[in-house]
Amino acid sequence: MKIYKTGLVLLLVIFFVGVMGCEKTPVKTHGRLSVEGNHLVDTHGNKVQLRGFSTQHIVKTEMYVAPRYLKELRKDFSSDVVRIAMYTHKRDYGYLLIPGLKDVVKRVVKDATKEGLYAIIDWHILADRNPLDHLEESKVFFDEMSKEFASYTNVMYELCNEPNGNDVTWKDHIKPYAEEVTKVIRKNDPKGIILVGTPRWSSKPEDAAEDPLDDPATMYTFHYYPDSTSDASRDTIARVQKQIPLFCTEFGTSECSGTGKVFPAETQRWMDFFDKQNISWCNWNLSALHESSAALQISFKLGTEMNLADRLSPSGELVRYYMRRGRVPENELIAPSYISDDIVY
Repeated sequence: MKIYKTGLVLLLVIFFVGVMGCEKTPVKTHGRLSVEGNHLVDTHGNKVQLRGFSTQHIVKTEMYVAPRYLKELRKDFSSDVVRIAMYTHKRDYGYLLIPGLKDVVKRVVKDATKEGLYAIIDWHILADRNPLDHLEESKVFFDEMSKEFASYTNVMYELCNEPNGNDVTWKDHIKPYAEEVTKVIRKNDPKGIILVGTPRWSSKPEDAAEDPLDDPATMYTFHYYPDSTSDASRDTIARVQKQIPLFCTEFGTSECSGTGKVFPAETQRWMDFFDKQNISWCNWNLSALHESSAALQISFKLGTEMNLADRLSPSGELVRYYMRRGRVPENELIAPSYISDDIVY
C-alpha cells in the first residue's frame, strides 16, 4: 500500500509539472518572430500583433517587472511583450553614468523569457538627441547584449528610442548609426529583430521609408501621443506601412509631456487602427509615478499581495482593456465607463 501511495504521488507530481510546462505562453504559441513583407509574423507564417507595456526608466521601475508582475501581465492582461527602457544620458541617471544598468536589463529579459514573453531591449536616447554622439558606447552595449541573447527566440533590439532635434536627420545621423550597430548585432545574432527609431522623437517613419536599411529583419518605430494626433496621422502611418514594417514601441494615452489629460476617445481610434493594420504596440508606461501616463495609481503598494490590476490608473484601465480585447471571453471584458469620453482628467 505504501508503494502504491508513493507511486500515485509521483504520478500526480509528474502530471502537474507537465501541465505547467505545457502552459500556453506567447513565445510557445508564436516562436521566433520574423519580418515578412511589411509585417511581423510567427514561426508558422501567421501575422502577429504584440501588445504590451514599456517600463519607464528601468532604474525607477525595475520593481514593476518583477517575476510575479510579469506573470500577471501575461495571464491577466493578456500581454505578450515588455519593453525595457534603459535611459542612456548621464543627466537621466542612465547607462553612461551607471553602466551596471545593463545587468538589470539582462535580469528582466531573463525573467520575461521564463514567463514566455517577448522582450525589447531599448537603448533609450532622449536628452542625447543624436544617436551618433554615443555610437561607440552603443556598439559595446549591443555587442554584449546580442552575444548574451543570440540563442533566445524572444529578444528584440531597439537601437535608438527617440532621435530628436531639427538638425538630426535620418540620412545623415540615424541611418549611419543604425548601420554600424546592426553590423555588431548581426555578427552575434543573425535573426533577432532590430527596431530603429525615426526623426523628431520617432514621429517621422516616412523619412526611413524613403531610404530604408538593408537588413531584412529590421522594423521602424513610431511614437505618438493623442494630444497631437488626428486621422491624418493615421493616414500617414497606413501609407508608410505599405513601404516598410512598423512597430509602435511607445505611445501614451495622455499628453506628450506624460502628465495632464488622458484622451480615451483618441486612444480608442488608435487601438482600432492598430488592430485593423496589425501593428504591434507598447504603452508608456508601467509605473506608479506621479504622472497621468503611468499605468498604476501612486497608492500601489509594492511588497504586498496587491496585484497590478488592483490599482490601475485611468490610463492603465484603458490599456488593460485594449490588451485583453479579442483575447479573453466577452463576459470577462469590461470597458472603462469613460472609454468614449473626450477627456478624463
